Amino acid sequence: MSILDRMNLPQKLTIMSVVFLFIAAIPATFYTNSIFSQLDTTEHEVAGTGPIIALQKVIQFSQQHRGVSAGMLSGNDALAARLPETQNELKKALEGVDAKVKASQLSSKILSSWAAQKQRLLDIQQAVSARQLKAADSTSQHFQIIADLMSISDEMLDESGLSFDSVANTYYLINATMVNAPRLAENMGQMRALGTNSLAAGNLLPDARARAANIYGNVNLLFSDLMRNIGKATNADAQMKTALELKANEVKAQIDKVMLMTNQQLINAQELKFPADEFFAEYTRAIDGLYAFNAIAGENLVSALTARVADLKQTLYFMIGMMCVVLSIAALFSITIVRSITGPMR
Repeated sequence: MSILDRMNLPQKLTIMSVVFLFIAAIPATFYTNSIFSQLDTTEHEVAGTGPIIALQKVIQFSQQHRGVSAGMLSGNDALAARLPETQNELKKALEGVDAKVKASQLSSKILSSWAAQKQRLLDIQQAVSARQLKAADSTSQHFQIIADLMSISDEMLDESGLSFDSVANTYYLINATMVNAPRLAENMGQMRALGTNSLAAGNLLPDARARAANIYGNVNLLFSDLMRNIGKATNADAQMKTALELKANEVKAQIDKVMLMTNQQLINAQELKFPADEFFAEYTRAIDGLYAFNAIAGENLVSALTARVADLKQTLYFMIGMMCVVLSIAALFSITIVRSITGPMR
């Protein structure tokens, strides 16, 4: 005789009810696990924004330090006077990254890379202050350090999962703020250093003129990429559109202004008469404006990711609550049905 044959009707009905409840719980459990996964991913992304945003400040002031150093080492006293302030700002930015990476869960590889680049920045500041480098050597070393810092930023993007974000508004904003904007600022920083150095020296050699023209084209292309991704992000999120659209237009006006100045006073100029410190100041205002815009965009990004975390938590709590309620009701209903069937048989 089988086990089922030995069971009475109430037991059989109870087992059948439990099986149905289990079947109903399976898709709900899978959905809940999916919410848990999304929540963990998004919280990891939020945690990753802090070190990357802090690193962008280091890149910003490393770019300024490159331009100031180029001018000072080419004999421009006005730019030499800016060096202590720039180095102080760079020091604060370095401390900012240290604080963020200590509170993060970044890999030992990234932490080691950051420590190495930080030391290189400290070393080059000392060398510039002591005038131990030529302008070209200083600029070349700065270029490499900044390129390595941007590589660290890319690794942080991958490790935090920000590179793989799956929601339109944040995906495009991540690309705009953490990929396009830093590269745009770097190309503008390269133009600032090249132009400052050339104007301070009073000449622009043919190869330098060709390089300036190449950077000029890169700036236009990168700014187009930035604005396209900002446009896609804001089209997917009306709140972002309100926060960023006007500021983006202001940045465009600043960049258009320095591009016109570059074309007239550097690339196509017959004689280099434009003041090097004024060229540096105009570019610094435009780059600072870009970084200021990027800071606002970054705040919008963090807000959007944080809001997503809150929504996912709310959905998770709701699902767990609903599962408990539904399972309780189903269990009670099953017991009631079993009793209604078996009661009259007793």
